[in-house]
Amino acid sequence: MSLNEILGSAISGLAASQAGLRSVSNNIANVSTPGYAREKVSLATGVTAGQVNGVRFGEPSRIADRFLEGTVFRRSGEMGAADVASSYLNRLQSLLGAPGAEYGLPSRLDAIDASAVAMTGAQSSPQTIAAFTSNVQDAISSMNQLGSDVASLRSDVQSEIADSVDRINGLLVRINDLNGTVSRLDGTGQSSAGVADQRMSAIEELSGLIKVNVRHQSDGRLTIDTASGIPLLDNRLRQLSLPLPGGAAQTNYPAITLRFADTSSGPGAATGDKIDSAAVSGKLGGLIDLRDRALPVFTEKLGVLFSGLAKTLNKVSNDGTTVPAPNQLTGRPTALTSADRLGFTGSAVFAVTKPNGELVASTTVDFSALGAG
Repeated sequence: MSLNEILGSAISGLAASQAGLRSVSNNIANVSTPGYAREKVSLATGVTAGQVNGVRFGEPSRIADRFLEGTVFRRSGEMGAADVASSYLNRLQSLLGAPGAEYGLPSRLDAIDASAVAMTGAQSSPQTIAAFTSNVQDAISSMNQLGSDVASLRSDVQSEIADSVDRINGLLVRINDLNGTVSRLDGTGQSSAGVADQRMSAIEELSGLIKVNVRHQSDGRLTIDTASGIPLLDNRLRQLSLPLPGGAAQTNYPAITLRFADTSSGPGAATGDKIDSAAVSGKLGGLIDLRDRALPVFTEKLGVLFSGLAKTLNKVSNDGTTVPAPNQLTGRPTALTSADRLGFTGSAVFAVTKPNGELVASTTVDFSALGAG
């Protein structure tokens, strides 16, 4: 071996060691960096004319477990749906009030029951009647306000759906651009590890917004589908399109459609696919479930509660009146005589009605003004 060959082998070894040290230092420096994957320099024996001639090394390559990455993407979608559901249901719970809270709806309903017992008991007084009426009014006002608050909550969900759609579109554009960069670098034999890390970070964020399936292609590109198989990115980029809202009182919402991206990455022709259910999972799926199922179901149950309270109060009130008049009135002897002092106070209304309930005449008797006799 000539002196030049010896020096060439030594220099190649130093260069390989330097490349390895560069990768090791990058790995150590980014050990806590989100989205970073370990990189490694590949080494091969240098052979010239059948003889070993130093060492050859390539560009740093990204070392990552694709199975684990796929698991992270799937779990991110489930976590995104659970997080957003927890956030809005906690807000709904705060509107209801905790059990036992003084101004919560459960406490207001309990107050109606307690004041009704007091009003019909032996200690009944004008004060207990006023307390019952006030408690009923408070409960009705609370339910009306709660209904308005839930409608506002649903509007907030729709606004967040719009924000999520915008963010998904932005991430898809970024991933598509990084796809092209990775493919170009791989094709020229350069390292794409850094760009691939950026792409994986974008996909991880995307998977938290909508559950995705990711597939690797031979040219270094990635294709992305929703969990239900709707393509988002392959040879062509798609964008989500959310119709403009119909107003604050809107109860039915149109589906999110998909369109091909044009040259400016804006929405183009429709693909025929749409997202109209929580099956897409992720934050977007959780928001759709809240908007279309959870909050409307709660509103329906609140309406049933309100109707039940109204029917019960009306029934009790009607049972205590003589309208419609009974077919038979039955009296019973009392110990009172015409000379007894009754001591009535307050006033009463005496009315005469037709058989159909129409008022004919009425008069008010003020017992307090009649004196003690």
